[in-house]
Amino acid sequence: MSKGVLEALKITLPMVSEIVGIDMQLSLCSRTHSLGVWQAKSFQLPGAVEGEELSWDVPAHRNLLEAMKTGKGSVNILPKEMLGEPLKGIATPVYEDGEVVGVIACATSLKEADHILESTKSLFANLSQTQDAVEEIANGATLLSEKLSNINHASEIMKEQVNTALNCVSAIQANTSKSNILALNGSIEAARVGEAGRGFAVVAREMGAFAKVSGETAKQINEVLAEVSESIKLITSEVGEVNGVAMQQAASTEEITATLSDVTNQASVIVEFNQKMTSQDKIIF
Repeated sequence: MSKGVLEALKITLPMVSEIVGIDMQLSLCSRTHSLGVWQAKSFQLPGAVEGEELSWDVPAHRNLLEAMKTGKGSVNILPKEMLGEPLKGIATPVYEDGEVVGVIACATSLKEADHILESTKSLFANLSQTQDAVEEIANGATLLSEKLSNINHASEIMKEQVNTALNCVSAIQANTSKSNILALNGSIEAARVGEAGRGFAVVAREMGAFAKVSGETAKQINEVLAEVSESIKLITSEVGEVNGVAMQQAASTEEITATLSDVTNQASVIVEFNQKMTSQDKIIF
């Protein structure tokens, strides 16, 4: 009875690779001998030779004998250091009427999976570096926004101080006008009293000259302060616009950072999954 099952498998196994579209090495064994070996096109895994008697003394036979002994399949990952590329070997016991009558061994290449793993690692490293760079930009944009806010606040204070100075200049100009009037009145009175008012006339003349100089100086100060005030308004306006851009950039970079963080986490999961799939020693199922 068992001979029929194994013979049927010997007929169908050579077609499995073409049916599933995967390059693989297949072998079929009875409890004692290798019944057939179908080599893969891209690699060759050492194993039982067709017609060879199975023995525990031969390392390539042990997984096959172990699967038939325990009745459980096994998966073994061979690192690329052993045969030039990583391989995955599966030994599956063949049952008939509740008894193990043989074993099927299947080996496939993990070269593409290994390439994906290395590419994913590289992607993960690049994403991590990009995330760090974007976080640094985001921190810089936030700091810039804070500095611009401080400059804007300082500009507002300076604007108030300039307005205060302008008010003081206005007061000086008002006092200058009064001094001119007093000097003029003093000169008139000094001329009216004649020789007795000569000394007072000198004081009035000096007072008028001083008022004239004070008025001209106050005018110059007023013009300078007016220009400073306009410059401060322009600076405040420009700083406000730049601050708005900086805040927008900070918000955008935070969104990018969050997105990169998600992508990096997903890449990390893929890396861990690929590492698990390509580096595990043995799984019994």
